Amino acid sequence: MDKKFKYSGLLPKACPPNIAIDKEFTGYRLIKQQTSTEQDFIPHALIYKKNKRYYPCNWWSLSFFDTEENAKIKYQSTKNLQKKYRYLAKVKVQENLGVSHGPSDKGHIDFWSYESTNFEDFKIQNVLEL
Repeated sequence: MDKKFKYSGLLPKACPPNIAIDKEFTGYRLIKQQTSTEQDFIPHALIYKKNKRYYPCNWWSLSFFDTEENAKIKYQSTKNLQKKYRYLAKVKVQENLGVSHGPSDKGHIDFWSYESTNFEDFKIQNVLEL
C-alpha cells in the first residue's frame, strides 16, 4: 500500500523523488526558540511562498543535517539563517514518518512527511543554542 504524503495535492510531479526512502535517522534542524513548536516543522513552500530560489520539490521537504558540525557550518555561512534561527535541535526521525533523500556532500537531508505524521512524532533529543 502506498502512503500518502502531506500536502500531496500541492506537490510537483515526481515529488518526492523515487530515490527517497523511508528510514530511521538522527538529524539536526534549525529552530527559532529553545522549545520547538509545530511551526519549526513546516516546509519552506508554506512559509516562503514567493521564494523561487529552491527547486520546487525541495520546497515541500523539511531540511535536516546529518551532523551537528554540518548544521553549524551551514548556519555560520548563511546570514539569512542567522537572522531567523538561534537554536539547533537534534531530532530522531523514526521509520514510517516519511521518506528522506541524502545526505548531500554538505550533509543536507530532505525529508517529506507522510500525511499521518504529526509534530509530536519527531523526537527532540537535545537543543543547542547557536
